[in-house]
Amino acid sequence: MKTLWHLAGTDRLVTSWIGDALRYYLSPRDRYVLIEDNALSIFHKVGWGLTGLQQAAIFIRRIMNREVVSGDTLFVQNVFMPGLEAILDALGRYNLDVQVFGYGAEDRQVDDRLSGVFMPVSPYYPIDTVPSQVSLNIVGVPISMGSLVTEIKDEGEVVRQNVITSVLTPDDNFRTIGFLASVASDWLQKHSEWRWKVIRFNSSFEDVASVQAFDKARSTIPFEDNQVGNLKEYGLTLASSKIFFDVPRPQDFSINQSLVFAAAYGCHIIAKRTLPHLEIIEIGLDWAQSLYTEPEEVSRLLSYAVDSPKSFQHIATLCNEGLMRMAKAVVHGIDTPINVWQDGLKEG
Repeated sequence: MKTLWHLAGTDRLVTSWIGDALRYYLSPRDRYVLIEDNALSIFHKVGWGLTGLQQAAIFIRRIMNREVVSGDTLFVQNVFMPGLEAILDALGRYNLDVQVFGYGAEDRQVDDRLSGVFMPVSPYYPIDTVPSQVSLNIVGVPISMGSLVTEIKDEGEVVRQNVITSVLTPDDNFRTIGFLASVASDWLQKHSEWRWKVIRFNSSFEDVASVQAFDKARSTIPFEDNQVGNLKEYGLTLASSKIFFDVPRPQDFSINQSLVFAAAYGCHIIAKRTLPHLEIIEIGLDWAQSLYTEPEEVSRLLSYAVDSPKSFQHIATLCNEGLMRMAKAVVHGIDTPINVWQDGLKEG
C-alpha cells in the first residue's frame, strides 16, 4: 500500500476537483490523504503564503512521525508554495524516496528535486524556469466540466441575453478597473440594448485606490455590480451572457480561471493578446477574432462577437482533459510529457 499525499491550495473548489481525479486513478489498496489548512481566503494577498507554510509544517510533522514512507507520492497544488523547499529537504534527510509533483502558474524557477511539474500553459519566460530533469507537462486550468454543468442543471434552459460579463478580483488595481470602465462606457453609450455585468466574489478591493476607482466607475457607468456567493450564481451569470470580456492584468504569463469558466458556459471570449492566450485560442479559431493588442481594438471585437459569435468550449474541454491526465500521471507516473494544447491542435 502506498499513500498519495495532497497538499491543497487556497481554492477549495479546485482542490475538490483535483482530489476526485486523483482518487479515480488510485488503487483500492492505496490511501489518499488531503492536507488542507486554508487559513485565509484565496483572494487575500498573503492567503496562499500562510496556507503553504502551515501545510508544509503539517506534512513535515508526518515525515518526522514516520507516517511518510518510500514509495509514497506527494502532489503539491501550488508548486511555488513557501515551505516546499523545507519539505524536500526533510524527505532527503530522512532518506525517503517519494515522488513529488506540483502544479503551478508562475514565472519563477522550479525546484530541480521535483519529479514533474504541471502548468496551465507553456512557460514563456524566463525560458529556463523548469530544469531539464523535471518532467514539464501543460495541462490547462484544472476544472471539472461535469461539475460546472451540474451546478445549473436544475435551472433548466438558461436564455442568453445581450450581456457582456467581466470578473474583478480584490487584488485588481485601479488601472485594471479604469481600463474596464473606459471600455464598458464606450460600448454602452453606443449600444443601449446591451448590459455589462461585473462579477465580484463578496469581497472588497485590497487598496484604497482600487475602491475609489470602482466607486467612481459605478457612479458614472451603468454597469451592473454582481457580487456572487457560490458557483451556481457564477455559472448562471456566465450562462446567460453572450460575451465574456477578460480584463487585462499585469501577470500575462498564464490564463485566468474565469476565462476558462466562461468558455465552459458558452460565452464568446475577448481577451488581451498574450502568448498564453494565443496558445489556447488558436486551436479553435483565428486569434484576430478574439484578442486585442490596443484598447482601440476592443470595440471592433465586441461588434464582431455580436455579429459572429464563436464557441470557445474547446478551452474548457481540454482543461477538463488536462485535469484527468494530470491525475493519472501523478498516480501512475509520466511516460510521455503532456501538452493538452498541442495535442488538441493536432486533433483539430
